Amino acid sequence: DLEQYASSYSGLMRIERLQFIADHCPQLRVEALKMALSFVQRTFNVDVYEEIHRKLTEATRQFKDVQGVPDAVPEGAVEPPPLDTAWAESTRKKALLKLEKLDTDLKNYKGNSIKESI
Repeated sequence: DLEQYASSYSGLMRIERLQFIADHCPQLRVEALKMALSFVQRTFNVDVYEEIHRKLTEATRQFKDVQGVPDAVPEGAVEPPPLDTAWAESTRKKALLKLEKLDTDLKNYKGNSIKESI
């Protein structure tokens, strides 16, 4: 069971493992990409989200082309979920704000450590 296998990984490794499965196992490609897409939305990685969505769109298009072979089309492979541009935009903004905050904190800490050493 793919879901059970993926649950043994966490974070970025889960997404990477699901992408690996999608690249190497055509029977599980659509299911693995859908799972990876849902997991990547829990991160700030919009670029990976867009890449996985592109792969999922291509995979579902390929399965539509082979509809003459019923065993080749997994359940739910008809349409990929739409690209969530609202999530992508808000996540990019959140990531930028977090990066700015961390950068400011780093500059402050560097400044404080220099003052203490004088």
